[in-house]
Order: sequence, then C-alpha cells, then structure tokens
Amino acid sequence: MNQFYALIGDIIESRSLANRAKMQEALSQALNSLNERYQGHLASCFSLTLGDEFQGLLKVGAPIFQMIDELRLALPDLNLRFGLGLGEILTSINPAVSLGADGPAYWRAREAIQQVHQQHHYETVHIYLLTGRDERDAVLNHSLALSEFVRSSWIQSQMETFRTILDLGYYQSRFDQKRVATALGLSSSAFAKRMKSSGIKLYLDVKNDLNQAIEDLARQAEQGGESQ
Repeated sequence: MNQFYALIGDIIESRSLANRAKMQEALSQALNSLNERYQGHLASCFSLTLGDEFQGLLKVGAPIFQMIDELRLALPDLNLRFGLGLGEILTSINPAVSLGADGPAYWRAREAIQQVHQQHHYETVHIYLLTGRDERDAVLNHSLALSEFVRSSWIQSQMETFRTILDLGYYQSRFDQKRVATALGLSSSAFAKRMKSSGIKLYLDVKNDLNQAIEDLARQAEQGGESQ
C-alpha cells in the first residue's frame, strides 16, 4: 500500500505565551504559506487541529526537513516540536484539510511527538521520527538529534546565514557561496569563517541524508508491503 509522511507539531509551553492568540494567527499564516509553496508534495494540507497543534500529510519524497526548517524560520518567536511518522493511511484522505485521516503514519507521528515530550536532550532536540523499523529508527533519531544539537548552538549571525541560504533557494551543502556572502554583505573570507564555525554544511548534509533514508524505507515498504 501507499506510504505517507504524517507530521504533527505543536507549540511548546503555548499556554504561557502572553500573546497566545497572536502567535496562533502567525502559525496559521505560516502553515498556509507552506501549503502554497509545497502544494505538489502534500497529500493533505497542513491544518490547525487543537489550537496550538497542527498536522499535515505528505507524499513520499517530500523535502520534509526543509519544510520543517522553513516553518521554524518563519516563526522565530515560537518554540515548536514535531513528530514524524511513516506508514499507510487506512481511511479516506481530504486533500484540503488534514483532519479525519488515520492509520500507521499518524499513529507513529503521535507516538513520535510523545517521545519529544519525554526525551528532552537538554532542550535541544524537538523532532523525533518513527518508521516502524525499530533498529533503523534508533540510528535515524541519533543522527537527527546530533543535527538538532548543531542547530541549537547557532548564534544570531549563524542563524541569519542559514536563513539567507534557504531564502536563496538552497537546502544542500553545495551552493553558490559568493552569492550568499554578497547577500549577507560579507567578504569571502568572513563568510568562510562563519560557515566553518557554524557546521551549517554538516547540518544540511545530515538532514538531506535523513530525508533520503526515510524515502528509501517508504519505497521498500511500498514494494514489499508494510509489516505492522
């Protein structure tokens, strides 16, 4: 059967936000932008479900970690966590709204976000994934945790560099460094120094490797059937 990526996210400690309604509106707008930008990769659009929680259903091959990073960059004042599940959907799918669909993909996404609640990793890791292959999941989540640890160490100038790279349409370690440096107003040597200290290229390599690994597992499941 067809495989899907189910993504469930929420705002950490949302009830303590002083401007909660404003933040919810910002989240809604950011999700709408994501739906427009990645329409071709969506089986069901990202939708708010319980006020501060949202979910979406993606087709296999979607650039899931790029989408997560773009959402986080669009909402710098919010601390978001994500549970990603790979699997089948056993019910009908409404392309317009990610509500009502159910199956292993969503079951695993729900379990994954509970893992984020339980495994704080010193508050540096806010993404967890489950594919139904326990041994592979352990390795994938260790790689994911390490990449998130790298991201958590970025200072403002390094995060600005990462944002500029994505704004220019790159989500890989090979890109036009002169173009990015010019956009940041940096000399080539200053840009190289910033890249070396940030680990941004390593971060992008790991996230792309993870994306490919999940896609490979999905293709294998589609060809050979999913073991529950």
